[in-house]
This record gives sequence, structure tokens and C-alpha cells, in this order.
Amino acid sequence: MNNPNNPKLIPRLRFPEFQQDGEWVEKRLGEIAELIKEKVGNKKLLTLSVTSGIGLVSQIEKFGRDISGSQYKNYYVVQRFDFAYNKSSTKSFPEGFIAMVKDFDIACVPNSIFICFRPNCLIIYPLFLNYIFENNHHGKHLRNYIEVGARAHGALNVDTEILFSIPIKIPSLAEQQKIAACLSSLDELIEAETQKLELWQTHKKGLLQQLFPQEGEKVPRLRFPEFQQDGEWEEKELRQIAVSYNGLTGKISSDFGSGEPYITYMQVFGNSRIDFSKCGLVKIKPNESQNKVEKGDVLITTSSETPDEVGYASVVTEEPSLPTYLNSFCFGIRFKSKDKIFPEFLCYLFRSEIYRKRVTVLAQGITRFNISKQAFFGIEIPLPSLAEQQKIAVCLSSLDELIEAQREKIELLKLHKKGLLQGLFPEITNL
Repeated sequence: MNNPNNPKLIPRLRFPEFQQDGEWVEKRLGEIAELIKEKVGNKKLLTLSVTSGIGLVSQIEKFGRDISGSQYKNYYVVQRFDFAYNKSSTKSFPEGFIAMVKDFDIACVPNSIFICFRPNCLIIYPLFLNYIFENNHHGKHLRNYIEVGARAHGALNVDTEILFSIPIKIPSLAEQQKIAACLSSLDELIEAETQKLELWQTHKKGLLQQLFPQEGEKVPRLRFPEFQQDGEWEEKELRQIAVSYNGLTGKISSDFGSGEPYITYMQVFGNSRIDFSKCGLVKIKPNESQNKVEKGDVLITTSSETPDEVGYASVVTEEPSLPTYLNSFCFGIRFKSKDKIFPEFLCYLFRSEIYRKRVTVLAQGITRFNISKQAFFGIEIPLPSLAEQQKIAVCLSSLDELIEAQREKIELLKLHKKGLLQGLFPEITNL
């Protein structure tokens, strides 16, 4: 009879050819890997650093230069398929991140923050072991030895003995290779779809530069055929075509969590269109009814910790089903004549590179940067006909929809991978 506290080491998902192979076996990391002690000395090797969740990259790529200094000779020498445990806490890996050397035949890593080890390939397939660490299996074990304060402060006091005591559940080499091949294929698909997303984003960035006039110019460098004979765009100060209203102010923590929907700062900053499903809730006082947003409003971020995040625009493209308000650190723009301005056009204009530069210059502050409505409303806006505004906005909006669909596709693939990582390995309950 099986002990319920010691379940069988069999994964929930298993390839057909291995379903009769019985339980996986448990080994300690020290039984399947050896400590790397070789140091660089006088060798000239590429120095690596780690980015949590990504892996080992060259210091030059990460920092723009080699930062090894006088300690370089003591760095550990690592080869392809070796592993390096980074003794630093991160948000995604509070107990430290273990990275496999994937892209380099030979390199070196700092001895001060890494414990390095080489797997025995007769027992463990390196790519299989890498997926175990990617699933943070090691963190579930190491947290029993690391104080909470140590994780919070970044540096982790983990020695080799503790690291090598991590229990590793393994099947036959053939099954290890099958699991690794399955997950690697999915990783390649995710990478291909991510590259496609980046191409769409680069294409949009290029259009934002070409579809609006550059500094000192009166017409864009790229124009739809039907508007090429329409002449120069007209320039007007923002205050000539719009009025403003403030976001909510004076709220305390107890005001949030119930009440009326409100648009958050991140909703305005993150996307060119407001998604009402992501609104928070806040208690509203009778004298705050003037803060309600309407369809056609353009919302602007006014304050942030960096000047690059100030002055981002998002547009309200549908009428709110409930009275909805605007959070602090934002203000709203409402147009005086809606038959001359297409709001989505102005939103994209304020997300273009030329206007991002103008707005960033207006941001004032030291530790927190702010832009005043007076300065913002003094910005000159280049305006074509309403029809051309609509054409530009529809073009960019269609591209946004493609980008969002691609982003959702990638997230679904990542969720699928997460499910496979849970299903293809036995559930661990006794760490």
C-alpha cells in the first residue's frame, strides 16, 4: 500500500512509449553533477553575466563593457551545457537562478556570485535538467535553507553542500531526451512568434515616424495616395482645439477597492486604447462628478519617476457603460469641435517619436517628473483633413490589433508550456 505522503514518482503526462517504464528515480544533484573548480588564470575567455529568466549573456552585451577587473583570473571556466547557479535573489527566482551555458563553447563567470557544475551526461540529459531548473524546482528546495531576510536583500548564503543536496527526479535517458525535445520545439515556436511580434512593433515604429511630419516639416514623408495633393498640414496649439479636465485627487487607500470604476495610470500609459475591463474601483464624492470620462477623450499621463513616461496618450473609443473616472497623475483632453478632430489620430500623434521628444523636454523634476497642462497645451499640433486623420488612425489601429493578437498568441503558448512543465514532471510534495 502506498504511503499518501510519498506519492509515486510518475508524471501526470507521459509519452506512450514510456508508460510502462515505471517510476522515476530520485538522485541528489551532487550524484549527477560535479563541481567546477577550474579558474581562468592567464586564459583569455569571454566573460558572462546572468539575466534572470533569460540566461547567461556576455558582460559586454549586458553592461556595454567587460566589468571583470582584477578578479578575472579567479573566474570559473564553463563549457557548453555546464550550469551556473547565481547566488542572488530576483523577483522571479527568489532563491537564485540556475542557468545553462547554451550559446558558448567556452567562457567564464564570476566566482564571487556563482557556483558552477557539470552534469554527468551518462545519467542526466543537460537540456532536461535545464527545464527542471527553469520550473524553479531548485527554489522549492533551497527556500528551506535561506532566511527570508537574505532573499529580500538580494545576496544568498548558499554553499555547495546545500546546492548539491537538491533532489532531482529522473527517468531513463531516452525519456529525458523526449521531454527535452518536446519542450525545446515549443521554445522554438515561442521564439519564432516573438520575433514576428518584434517585426510588427518595428513596423509600427517606422510608420509612426513616417505618417507624421518631422521637425520643421509641413507634410509627412509617407502619405496615402488620395491625400498627396492636399497640401501642407495646418498647425494649431493644442489649447485652440481642446479643453482639459483633471483626474481624481486627494484619495487615500481606504477609498479604493469599492465604488465607481476609474481608469488607472497604467491603463493610460500601457495602451493606445482604454480597456474598461481593467478599471479599478474608487469611492466618489458628489463634487467629483466633473471628472467623468467620455467617448472621444484623450487621456494623458502627467507624472512619473522618469521623464520618458510622462505625456503618454490613450483614447476612449467607446462610451463607458457606467460613470467612469480618471485616476490621479493623469488629465483628460476633450475637443471643442468633434467634426474637425479624430481623437485616435491625436493619440497616435502623441505616441510618435517626434512628439515624445517634445513632451519629454517639458517634463520637470528631480526624483519625480511632471508636465504642466499649461506647457502641454502650448504644443503645436499638425492637422490634416479629418478624412486623412481617420485614415492614419485606422491604419495604425489595425496594426495595433495585429500586435495585440500576436501578443495574446505568445501568452497562450507560454501558458501551454507552463502546463507541460507541470504535467511532464512528477508532482513534488515533499521538498
